[in-house]
Amino acid sequence: MLDPINFSVLKLTDCLSESALAEVESASDSKNYKKGVTIERQGDVATHLYLIKSGLVRLRLNEADGSRFNLSIFGAGSTFGETAMFLELPVQFDAYCETDVHLIQIAKDAMASLTEKTPSFSRALNKVANARVHTMLNYIGASLSTPLETRVAKFVASMARETADKKTIHCRQSDPAHAL
Repeated sequence: MLDPINFSVLKLTDCLSESALAEVESASDSKNYKKGVTIERQGDVATHLYLIKSGLVRLRLNEADGSRFNLSIFGAGSTFGETAMFLELPVQFDAYCETDVHLIQIAKDAMASLTEKTPSFSRALNKVANARVHTMLNYIGASLSTPLETRVAKFVASMARETADKKTIHCRQSDPAHAL
């Protein structure tokens, strides 16, 4: 089942050696964002791939009626923005700082250079993207074939795994409603 807290089943940092990660960081900009800041907005021109060094970033879609659908929360080691960069599409969602966040911002030209000079970076991005596709297909299949009660139980269990206090889960009522 899709983990609503961090559906990146594989983090970029899990796929890179320390030396490859150092190359990525040296070719990129580092930036800090305060809690509550929007890093990029749905519809913007994609300018960077982002690697989260610390903090939590919530990805959300804006609905036509003004409501927001929370897609996921990513933590340290995860990336976002690669789909819009590679496919040259507008940004698909708002990226919002759930906490103070430290990001590595990889610009388009730096990404092209890194993929040529650091093959392990290309392989890592490919692996992460394929893991996300695999996870989403499993999620869609599970959603179509699993009774609601089971989906609710899996949702609660996946959120509990990511919280320090396993007895309390902090979310808005709309989060499970949208996810289920």
